[in-house]
Amino acid sequence: MINHTHIRLAPAKYVAAVSGGLDSMVMLDILRKQPGLTLHVAHVDHGIRPESAHDRKFVQEYCARSKLDFSYKEASLGPGSSELKARVYRQQFLIETMQEVGAAKIITAHHRDDVLETIVINLIRGTGRRGLSSLKDTAVFARPMLRFYKADLLDYAIYHNLQWVEDSTNESMAYLRNRIRNKLVVANLADQQKMLQIRDSTMQLNYKIDSMLSEIVSWVEIEPGVIDRDRFRILPYVISLEVALVLLGQHLSVDRPMVELVTNSIKTIMPNTVLHLANGHELEFSPKLARFKHNI
Repeated sequence: MINHTHIRLAPAKYVAAVSGGLDSMVMLDILRKQPGLTLHVAHVDHGIRPESAHDRKFVQEYCARSKLDFSYKEASLGPGSSELKARVYRQQFLIETMQEVGAAKIITAHHRDDVLETIVINLIRGTGRRGLSSLKDTAVFARPMLRFYKADLLDYAIYHNLQWVEDSTNESMAYLRNRIRNKLVVANLADQQKMLQIRDSTMQLNYKIDSMLSEIVSWVEIEPGVIDRDRFRILPYVISLEVALVLLGQHLSVDRPMVELVTNSIKTIMPNTVLHLANGHELEFSPKLARFKHNI
């Protein structure tokens, strides 16, 4: 059985992302028992489901009873909105709230089942090595529940007589995550453990690769935003893709086609050419250099 001693966070102020569902209500109950934590609860009403206003009210009333600071935002995304659109909106609000209240990090209730689902989804989407090691602690997000399965959270909630709300979209097969979830439910424990072992070993490998990649990027980028084309050209194509991804990520959000376009352009495009990327970002080419520019 999970208890509050199984999770340790450094004393600080945190934003707790709480939807009102089982996972986040268990997380919030555990965090409230942690010494030295100041919690600010944040909730997003995506406006996708008719009952979403009820969920917000449920969390808000819980926070009022528990004397916890509470913020929420209504998105009005509408029925049929994608998971990606909802996630981007939610993360933007959480980061804004963290900055406004002066919190150290955002805490989410992602657990081990979420890790498994994300691995499968990323494999389907072809996200490569990074997709196998997603859902981890970052400089912004703390995920202290990743050690535990959904069943562990349910046991805790029942034992402590917690209340939560059910998200009706969890039953909809229109969402890829729900279709994956149903498949994983019937997967045996041995298969799940193999997936997690692959994920853990991939995380260790990614750490080593990223360390080496950082050195290559520093060699290719001779000053901020300026790439030595001759050095970039001699890189093996697979490595140059990784370098381009890192360099682009310093300036804007990217996808695979953009990474391939930029990689091929740095290697082959004619001098005195300007490559228009997105949101006013450009790459300007000379015979020896590729220079990032941002025209506001």
